Amino acid sequence: ASSLPPCPYVTPRTVHRLVATAIVIAMKQVNGGATKEYWEKIESLLLDISFEEFQQSLYWMTGATGDIGLYVQQNDVFQWKYTWDGSFFVDCNFSC
Repeated sequence: ASSLPPCPYVTPRTVHRLVATAIVIAMKQVNGGATKEYWEKIESLLLDISFEEFQQSLYWMTGATGDIGLYVQQNDVFQWKYTWDGSFFVDCNFSC
């Protein structure tokens, strides 16, 4: 996926976009269909994102799964988990 830009950072302002994108990718894999069909079903949930931005998110996330495929290398999973853990879990020894 080196030719693709990285997915956006997970923040309170982007997390809903990333979740919706992941759900649409999963639904397209299971049910097939066009991106526009799914967009029309979820458009009201994503008030601040255009169809073009949504397509870009699909492109980013699909590319991040392995060059427009579904294979994800084990090292990529470990890196993602490390990043994910660092985004949401706080070490209570220092801040609680």
